[in-house]
Amino acid sequence: MTDGGTTDHDELARFWADARVRGRLTGMDAYFGPTVLASVVPPTFAFSDEHAEADRQLAQVLDGTRTATSTPLFAYEQADVAPPSVGDLAIALDGDARPRALLATTGVRTLRAADVDLAHARAEGHDSVAAWRADQPGLADATLVVLETFAVLHPAARSRATFRAMFGRG
Repeated sequence: MTDGGTTDHDELARFWADARVRGRLTGMDAYFGPTVLASVVPPTFAFSDEHAEADRQLAQVLDGTRTATSTPLFAYEQADVAPPSVGDLAIALDGDARPRALLATTGVRTLRAADVDLAHARAEGHDSVAAWRADQPGLADATLVVLETFAVLHPAARSRATFRAMFGRG
């Protein structure tokens, strides 16, 4: 994942205003005021630095064939950024750095690259672990990889039951 390049801040603000409502993050604002989760614009990222690849992977997310991603742990360490946690939100950008989807992290585990399983490879849109490995050039077997699963909160419609199942509220 990449930081997504230059994003138009007005477009991001409009996306976030819509996504927090449609993603059901503002349900109790009228009673209790906005929560921190619904107030702070989540970080943005693109699935790739390459325009076409970022668009391809985002299309997989939006059509439901991709529900996971992986990042070498050292990439978080080099960027001085904590790995994701369950419940974190992020805005996925397209190849033009435009906001397209609000994602919520539903699972995180850290494994050696050699231990990535078929279920995770398929969740990333690959048909085999070998295909997943081919998409990770230069990754040694011993490299620790953060495996993240996520749900699309916006633009895909999610039912209250799905939201409750993911986060225990809603």
